[in-house]
Amino acid sequence: MYNKGIENRKEVKNMPEEQNRFFCNILNSEKNDYLNLLQVGWDKCTPNYTYSNYRDMYIIHYVKSGFGTIECENEAHTVGAGDSFIFRPNVLTVHSASGTDPYEFYFFAFDGKLAKKLIERTVFRNGKVAVSAPSDNLCWLIKEAAENLSVSSQTQFKKLEYLFKLISHYDISNVTDILQNASPREIHREIVYNVKKYIQFNFSNSIKISDISAQLNINRSHLYRIFKQDTGKSIEEYLVSIRMNEARRLLQETDLSAKRISEIVGYLHYSSFFNAFEHYCGTTPQQYRKDLNLKKQASDTAQRF
Repeated sequence: MYNKGIENRKEVKNMPEEQNRFFCNILNSEKNDYLNLLQVGWDKCTPNYTYSNYRDMYIIHYVKSGFGTIECENEAHTVGAGDSFIFRPNVLTVHSASGTDPYEFYFFAFDGKLAKKLIERTVFRNGKVAVSAPSDNLCWLIKEAAENLSVSSQTQFKKLEYLFKLISHYDISNVTDILQNASPREIHREIVYNVKKYIQFNFSNSIKISDISAQLNINRSHLYRIFKQDTGKSIEEYLVSIRMNEARRLLQETDLSAKRISEIVGYLHYSSFFNAFEHYCGTTPQQYRKDLNLKKQASDTAQRF
């Protein structure tokens, strides 16, 4: 039984005033089979409030203040401020707020074929229901997601970006913690997975191999060799490929200038982006967009006839 003393609860400070209950259903017009962010929101429970959950999605909750009890599969877990708990798909879970200090929590819900695999890379792996995982910034991120994803114009990429940011608060970044009994091959695969994930989350920022090695607690040279051996690419080459793929998408789907796109995908200097794009794509950003427009015009003309 997970039981955290009431006297040890931590209040999340400096949150703005807001309504006591808010639920945002994400408009998934592009819903896919693999991962989907479905809901975000928050709720300030009334004393002795009880709710039974049996749904076909994962729902992760972060307790901002107060305390309560989670009952799942004949086990009870007392949770307080700074703790998190999870509802799993098709598992009856009951949560009950305290009668004297009912909890207020933030939550996000998701599903998909890869959802279980995603959970197994977090502190909720191995069936854990409640964990002590202080994450004050999660409240702000959920509010931001609720504001930005309540409109249907947001792409599936943006929804997945928010899901990965949210789940990263519970991610086990130090791979040595979960691979103590793994084979060398499994360790290498896990390291490569975490490098790719780090780059996919942070490619819009300045990234150094030393940053990644520090994040994973792995020697820089060893990390470089493992990644190169497993993927056939250096970490820098993989980073460039992620940035170029996103740049091409933005050139195709938006009217943003090439200079602005270069900033979005992580380049401090436009000349560096221009040279990288030309080397990777075999053409300049401007010509790439021009060629796309010409192809679209030709296709539209052909359809009219």
